[in-house]
Amino acid sequence: MSQFAQAFDAAAIREGESRRTIHYAMGRDANLVHDCQTMVRTRGGGVAAHWRATSFLREESMVAFSHCKHNWRAWSEQQALTFLDQKIDRSFDSPHMAATHCQHGSCQAPGDPSRMGRVNEFDAVIYRAPLGWIALNDVTEEDIVETLRTSHRLLGARTFIVTTQPLSNNVKGMEDWPLLVQYNRMLRRVATDFTRNSTEIDYVLVMEFGNLTSQLMMHNAKHIGFNVTLPMTFSTEDLEFDSQVEALMERVPYGTWPPSFAQVCANRTLMDDGNCPRNRLSP
Repeated sequence: MSQFAQAFDAAAIREGESRRTIHYAMGRDANLVHDCQTMVRTRGGGVAAHWRATSFLREESMVAFSHCKHNWRAWSEQQALTFLDQKIDRSFDSPHMAATHCQHGSCQAPGDPSRMGRVNEFDAVIYRAPLGWIALNDVTEEDIVETLRTSHRLLGARTFIVTTQPLSNNVKGMEDWPLLVQYNRMLRRVATDFTRNSTEIDYVLVMEFGNLTSQLMMHNAKHIGFNVTLPMTFSTEDLEFDSQVEALMERVPYGTWPPSFAQVCANRTLMDDGNCPRNRLSP
């Protein structure tokens, strides 16, 4: 989701726009930087924000203050409130967004004070569950429902877009695949029930990111020599047939979290370090 937020920011902001980030660094040389929260002013007014939480937004996992650091599996209302009440320059010709200097809870924003406004609430939230931190077989509908309601309560959004989950390095084998299919179907049920019955949330829409990713990987698997066929219903149904999905599970013997050949490789020839030539969508 962090990569999605970065891509959206790049598309939505103008040159010279300021960007506020809370992050932590890890690794031997502290060169692995993870964004916990980002906020940026978008073209035409308004803001976009990214919130990285490694748990569902349930009361049982809420703490008074959540640190931005590795393996911190909790969340706090304080994180959400940092997005609200931020000062922004309301004029369309100004690049200034939110506070650039904060000390002891007091923030000063750039720009003409007479043109400054505040972020009161968000129109929409795009949500992807942190399943890399949560076991697939532990997820319940109540987890998703409470997370959406908490997001509405804290951020004010009445439109939600939830993304189905794709194959990733957290799906370690065939035993995890039925759980992934089950989760995506549960997500669709929650979206349908919310849209029909909720008075506090107007829309819960489903972004079929998992289905799109599966299609791309299956086509790539066929391209690099795996024996797969693509049924007529391929683009509208979950992949459940083992003989097809097994092609996605063959892993590159490289790294701590080995990726799938079909996911990242341009061909199945291994280089000296055990990696494969990587595929790409653009030159």
